[in-house]
Amino acid sequence: MDLSPLGRIVAEEWEKTPKVRPYVTLDAWVVMPNHVHGILLIDPPPLDGRPRPLGEIIGQFKGICTRRIWAEGSRDFDWQPRFFDQIVPDEQTLLRFRKYILENPLHWEKDKHHPDKNRL
Repeated sequence: MDLSPLGRIVAEEWEKTPKVRPYVTLDAWVVMPNHVHGILLIDPPPLDGRPRPLGEIIGQFKGICTRRIWAEGSRDFDWQPRFFDQIVPDEQTLLRFRKYILENPLHWEKDKHHPDKNRL
């Protein structure tokens, strides 16, 4: 997948996630033309520590991407308001999700959200 300038911003910010939040490890991920897939591994908080909600991590990620993208002049950029999350219960599921994410660019032409799908 060749990333647009906006896609590169998203990829750069995703890669910064574990630097900003050392309790997060990136697993498989891909930036697609109209969405992002990623697996995050989040260390449990210390017993006396603050919770580490996924929504907060994603919200901050989306916020910094939006500020950078708007600063580049793409003021019409916006995220969908929600995100899909799922706890990975076992190794088999993790392997299946990794495969899906890594192969997602190969199926972009057939994606129901591909711009050419909506042409009459």
